[in-house]
Formats: sequence, structure tokens, C-alpha cells
Amino acid sequence: MTDLKTDESLNSVEYTKTNVFEHLNLKRTKINNYFIEMENKLAKMSKIHKDLQLNSNADFCVGIDALHFQIKLIGCDLTNHINAFKLIDNHIYGEYYKLYNTILEYCSHKSSNSFIPDAVHTKFPIYRDLDTMKVYDYEVLKEMEKLVDSMIVKLIKGLNNVREKNQQNTSISINGIHIEGMITEETYKIHETQERINTFIKYIETYTTHHSKYFSDLIERIELSNSMINRDVRINTPPETPCLSNGKEHGLFEELI
Repeated sequence: MTDLKTDESLNSVEYTKTNVFEHLNLKRTKINNYFIEMENKLAKMSKIHKDLQLNSNADFCVGIDALHFQIKLIGCDLTNHINAFKLIDNHIYGEYYKLYNTILEYCSHKSSNSFIPDAVHTKFPIYRDLDTMKVYDYEVLKEMEKLVDSMIVKLIKGLNNVREKNQQNTSISINGIHIEGMITEETYKIHETQERINTFIKYIETYTTHHSKYFSDLIERIELSNSMINRDVRINTPPETPCLSNGKEHGLFEELI
């Protein structure tokens, strides 16, 4: 989480942040492991259904339609969870993409100020609001988040340097040097920039809270589905295949990455 300290006179900004995606990675891995478990169970049930079709008398094939429907129902449940997972990933990418471009635009337009860092232009896949099921590379998302963090840190560093210089000028003014107008103008720029930085930081705080909740809620829904399946279908499935943090999944949900 972000740690932001700002006194009433806007004299300082401190920004300390842990890796935002470290916690999300754990939740994504847990979700992917549930998907593997459900997929393995579906594969076993499908094999049983196929064997019954091949080895049963044609007169009794109608009797296994219930198993076919059971498989379809579980498959539908799994597909819905996968689509929700895609939707969340898509939304997270969209929010960071918009924040990155907002900060980039701010730095570009304010570059005449000595404390605004030069904008670092990195080409990321364009996010389109209407394409809500598009899958973006998770590693690209993490790279974007690191750039957002880096730009905020540079903004704060530049702001603190200018504030220190402005305080020195204030001391000079006290000694009778007529630079009050310059100090007033610079102070306004400092306050304006700090409020903008505070806004960027608040965005990240909000994103961190919301994104974690999205995945937590999805995990609860998947666990409920999985518990109902395990209650009704008592067949052993292979141990969960370990998932890498970058999400190299396979099978029904390999397209998520």
C-alpha cells in the first residue's frame, strides 16, 4: 500500500510503496489452480462419458444424457469464472493504462517547470473500453505499473528540490531582496503540482483496494462452485499443476495469458 504524508501547509510529500502486484499474483495463482482442478475433473468425467457411450448398448445410451448435461453444466460454470477472470484482468490493465497516459500527458505539458521530469514514452498496447474481453500480457501490465511508480517518484523528488530552493529564496527575501513575486508564483506551482501528485497516489491506493477485492470475490465464487462439484462428483483428480506467477496456464484457459 501507499504511504502518503502531507502536512497542512503542503510542506512535504513522502511516497513509499511495496510491489502492488505481489499480493495480486498470489490471488491469480490460486484462481488458476482452481481452474486446473475443475478442468481435470471435467476431463475425467468426459472420459467416463465417452467410455460409457462406447461400451453401452445403444438402447441405453439415452440414460447417460444426464451425465452429458452434468458435464455441460460444470463446463458452463468454469467458462463463466474464466470470463470473469478475463474481465478483471482487462479492467486492471485499462485503469493503469489510463493512469499512465494521464501522468505522461501531465509531464509533457508541464515540462517547462524545472521540477517536472521528462516524460518517458513507452509504447503499450492500446486499451479500448468496448473490448472488455481482450487479454493483455500480464508482464506488460506489471511493466506499466513500475513506470507509473517511477514517474511519481521523480515528480516528488523534483518537487522537493524546488521547494527547498524556494525556501532558500524566502530567506533571501527576508533580508530585503525584492523577490516576493517570484516566490509567490513558485509557491503556487509547488502547491498545484503537489495536489496533482496526491491525486495520482490516491488513484493507486484505490486501484490496489479494488483490484484485490475483485479477485477475492472471484475466489469465493469459485470455491463455492468447486465445493458443490466435489460434493456431488467424488472422483479423484491429479494434483494441481503448479502455476507460475506470470500465469502460464493451459487447457481451457491457456488464452488468458
